[in-house]
Amino acid sequence: MKFKIYYLLILLFPVSVNAATYVSGVSTTITRIDTHHYGKADGDVRISVSDSVPGCESGYFITADSQSIEKALSIALSAYHSGSKVVIGGQSGIQWDGTSRTDYCHVHSISLSK
Repeated sequence: MKFKIYYLLILLFPVSVNAATYVSGVSTTITRIDTHHYGKADGDVRISVSDSVPGCESGYFITADSQSIEKALSIALSAYHSGSKVVIGGQSGIQWDGTSRTDYCHVHSISLSK
C-alpha cells in the first residue's frame, strides 16, 4: 500500500503582499540546504532544488524570524535525507537579504510525498 503524506506550511511572514507573486512549484528533489550567519540574513535558511521554476531559479529561502521555520526545515531535511520528491510553493518578487540576486523565492509551502 502506497502512502502519501502531504505537509502544507503557510509561513505567516509576508514581506510585501503587493510586490510578491505566488509561484507554484514542480515535483523536484532538494539538492542543498544551508544557513546564513551574517548581516540581515543571519539564521535564514536557503534551499536549492534540482528542477527550478521561473522566478525561483536560484532556489528558495526561509527567514529566521518566520514562525514556521522549524517545521519547514524539518520537512526539507526529511526530504533531503530520504531523497523524496517535494513541491515548494514560493513567492517571487521579495528581495532576500542573503543575496543581491532577485531569483530566489520566499517559501510559502512545502509538500512532501513518499
